[in-house]
Formats: sequence, structure tokens, C-alpha cells
Amino acid sequence: QTRLSNIKVFLADVLIDSSTQFDKNRFLYARNCAINLKDYFMNTGDSLYRFSVDDVEIQTIANAMTVKGLHFAPRLSRSNFYKRVKHQQDFFNLNITQVLFERVHWWELLAEEQIETGNISLQNGSINIFNDKSQTPDKRSKVGKYPHQLLMKLAMPLKIDTVNIKNLDLAYTELNPKSGEEGTVTFENVQGIITHITNMPAEIKIHPSILVKATARFMGKSPLSADFTFNLPNYKKGIFKVQARVGEVDAQSLNKITMPLGLLQVNSVRIKSLDATISGDNYRASGTVKMIYDDLKVTALKSSGDTLKKRGLLSFVANTFVIKKENPRNGQPPRVENAQFTRIVERSFFNLVWKTIFTGAGKTVGYNKK
Repeated sequence: QTRLSNIKVFLADVLIDSSTQFDKNRFLYARNCAINLKDYFMNTGDSLYRFSVDDVEIQTIANAMTVKGLHFAPRLSRSNFYKRVKHQQDFFNLNITQVLFERVHWWELLAEEQIETGNISLQNGSINIFNDKSQTPDKRSKVGKYPHQLLMKLAMPLKIDTVNIKNLDLAYTELNPKSGEEGTVTFENVQGIITHITNMPAEIKIHPSILVKATARFMGKSPLSADFTFNLPNYKKGIFKVQARVGEVDAQSLNKITMPLGLLQVNSVRIKSLDATISGDNYRASGTVKMIYDDLKVTALKSSGDTLKKRGLLSFVANTFVIKKENPRNGQPPRVENAQFTRIVERSFFNLVWKTIFTGAGKTVGYNKK
């Protein structure tokens, strides 16, 4: 059941007869229709989340819609959320200040034939994701759940020319049971454009790939750019490509991640750049990683009660015999490492991309886990 309240409707030049029955220039038989809706919400089927909007304005003569205050928020606290789901699962909280829809095809939407719109602009917002790794691992396979695969499984045909993302902050936080601490990766001031979003066969023949271009500030400091290509004709195989580049990163930023999540303190390093090119499918990814850095020194840590303590011998061995302190070395050409990673099918698309890049970066500094 859906209930709508606080609705205002303005209809102008209304004509109800056989000549307007199928007139696509009219909406509810009106030449111009303006609708305003406030405080709409609905709960997800599992009652874990609530989707809500503060204000919706529809202008049919302009084929436009403005959504203000879009929220997707949990209905439970973290602890009660994990008591309910009983396994590792992302805990989401999304807020978008404003979403603008342009060139909306109202007639097809009302007839439940297809969803088609020209441009969508998401302006100012945040996405926060948390995962408690002390919970029981989720054994359900995520094969078939890449972004383009979910799009192709939609029941209704969909076509969106362009999505513009302006000033979005993204944060992913993970609780590591080994350290008992949380580590957070942030991507601030995300700006992006997504083109050719469709599951319609005729459109896929014209534009066979969804293209994503984005920039951000990694950990609030380092410039980051990434391009994603999702192959639609081969969506069942999950074919994708990624090109990413990160600018200068310092030890302080890395320690916010490596200490709680990797039990590793970076005493010093200056990463000048990291470039990665990755291709993959449902089950694996491979590519190249080039990381330019110098003055790398680390300390291995272990959890001791409520604190992290230094592992002296392991740190000495790592710094003396294992770690490659810079790239390039002694005037030689920069090392470019090949990276391969077999997907853990219970993990997401972004986990596969991150693990592949991490494998190449690890080989660059001398860490080559078999």
C-alpha cells in the first residue's frame, strides 16, 4: 500500500475527449501540470531501511522533476541491524540534497512501458557504508550482481542518457576484529559523469558500454581519477575495464587505513603517483600497476588489549630484507607490476577491483603473498 499526503496539483488547459486520449503533449489531459509532494517515505521489503524524500516538484510542460532531500537510511542501530541479518553485510546511509531530472518521458512512464529520461543531476550529498567483519561471513554468491548486470535484470526497459554527480562524499568504514578498531577510506568531493545507461537492446547496439568518469580527493587530500567501462553485450560474463590514477599520498593518510585494518604502521613514505589498468569478468581481474614512491619504512603491529603494540623483530626483517624502499631505484626505469586476483565470489565488484590493485601495489613494495 502506498499513501501520498501533502499533495498540491495544478492543471491548466484540461481537455478530455477522443482527440486528447493519446496526446503525448498532455499529462492527465492537461496541457500543463504541476505537482508538488512533500514528506514521502516507504520502507524496504525487509524493513531494514527507509527511503524518503522531503519534497518533489514535477513540471510536465518542461518534462522536468526536482527531488529535494532524498534519503536512504537504516531503521535500526548498527548492533540491532547485525542481530537481524546475522552475517557480514554493508550498513548504508545515503543522503542527497537535490536530484534534477530533465527530458522525462511521462507518457511511457505512466503507461508502465519504460523509464526514459535525458539527464539526471545529483547535487551535494553523502554515502556512508559500514561493515562489521567480526560477524559471520555471508556465504551467498554475488556473481551476477555487478552494476551493469543488475541493470540488465530490471523488469522494465530503462534509458538514461547522462547522470551528472556533483560534490558527493563517500566513506567506507570497516571494523577489524583482529585490532578491534575501525578504519575508514574516504573519497571526498566526488565529481562524475555516467553515460549510456540502458538495458534496451536497440540502444545497446548504438552504445554497447556504460561509461563512468569520476574524480575525487582520496582521504581528503590526494587527487584521484577513475574511468570504468561496463560491457553490456557481454554482461552475463561481467566484462569490465578500469583505469585509475591517484596523486601524492602521505604516511599520515595511509595510517588511517593500514593501522586498524592491516596492523601496519607506515613510518614514512611519499607516494608520488599510482596508475592502474584493470580488466576483469565474473571470476577474476588482471592488469598492471605502476606506483612511484620513496622513503618507505614500516612497523608491524599486534593487538594487545585495547592498544596496538610494535612487533620489533618482524618490523626489522621487513625493513631490512623484504621492503623495496623506493620505485624507481638507482636511476633504473620504474617497475610496473602485473596484478592478478581471483574473485572471492561472496564479495562485491569493488572488492575485486581493490584487491587487484592492492596485489600490484604489494608486489611493487616487495610484498608478494601467494
